[in-house]
Amino acid sequence: MNLLWLESVNFDNTPARLDESLGKGTSKVMQYRESMLERLDAAFEAAQRLPADGPVRGVLTDVYFDQQRLRIENESDFENALWPPLFVYVLTPGRTSEQIVLLDQDVTRIRDHSPDDRAQVAAWLDASATEGRRWRGGFFEASMKARTLDFASGRTDTVVTFDAPLPSGRNADICLTVGERSYFLECTVITESDEDQAVHEAWLESRKENPGVVLTRPGPLDPPGAKGPSPYYDANRFYIKVFDKLQKDGDRTKTQTADDSPNLLLLSCFPVFGSPLPFSPALGWAFDELFCAQPNMGSVKVMPTDSAITDISLMTFLRRQWPSTAHELIGCPARLSGTLVFNCLGFQSSRMNYSVRPEHDISHEEMVFLESVFRPIRGWDVF
Repeated sequence: MNLLWLESVNFDNTPARLDESLGKGTSKVMQYRESMLERLDAAFEAAQRLPADGPVRGVLTDVYFDQQRLRIENESDFENALWPPLFVYVLTPGRTSEQIVLLDQDVTRIRDHSPDDRAQVAAWLDASATEGRRWRGGFFEASMKARTLDFASGRTDTVVTFDAPLPSGRNADICLTVGERSYFLECTVITESDEDQAVHEAWLESRKENPGVVLTRPGPLDPPGAKGPSPYYDANRFYIKVFDKLQKDGDRTKTQTADDSPNLLLLSCFPVFGSPLPFSPALGWAFDELFCAQPNMGSVKVMPTDSAITDISLMTFLRRQWPSTAHELIGCPARLSGTLVFNCLGFQSSRMNYSVRPEHDISHEEMVFLESVFRPIRGWDVF
């Protein structure tokens, strides 16, 4: 029997779909149910191998499986059903028990290494069916922290600190110290926009009445004056992500960067539907502005006449977001040494800031070193 397959990167619980060969109507629902129950049995067996006090087993309890089994047995609309992200993860075709065990081991190591509340560190595992963004943020950060611990394992010259405190009162997700050199690294995930999500939800609702309706953008489900899909809008959203780390609420003293060490952003482009993708021109445009000694894209880039974002120069963005402090904030990107960009969990590319302040400067050799730390996947962070 052909088993169901979940839509790629289904961490946001978009509808799972059946292979066309599973048939139509009631037969299709029955086969879908049988396939999910088979996968649930395999996942339950894998969960039995986990330590009872482990973070993954703390979510995948026997009661949890009983609840999901009851729902599967009574579900009549599988194609539009939403499921908790961890449940989707363990039921994904090809997911092995070894991957689930390794996920639990890595999250345990991160939890035990972190100064924060133990339960809070692993709280993302319990994301609900509507909290796909929280799941992806935790999934990415856990992968980056696990890769750092794996690199440091057995090395006497390397120290890893999580949630490292900064003079601003904020903290950095990761501080990697090799010898006398420390690198402060902040993880962030950019997913589909609120607008993308609203359109997608409208599409899911319309499918209940008309299963054949196709989601297109731009399309009839877009709101009036839609900003996307547009690389210009994506560039604007990327600015917001970066400046949330460089300062908070327009106050440059509320930075999430160190004063006298390299600061790098670990950026995951992790949309389930919509944009941006890691190779989008929007990221290139934004980097050109952020890492330029004299940002000037507004004078050379002509926006489309129907664009909701009329200018994607850095200064225009800052004046729109924080008009009273825009001129102060224009210098914040000089604290950022560079960024490593990931396609969901896979390393995609890196970008160095050649306009960085001397105290935050890194060499090409150092960037290659950092790539080597974060390039290897752990094994559970594949789908």
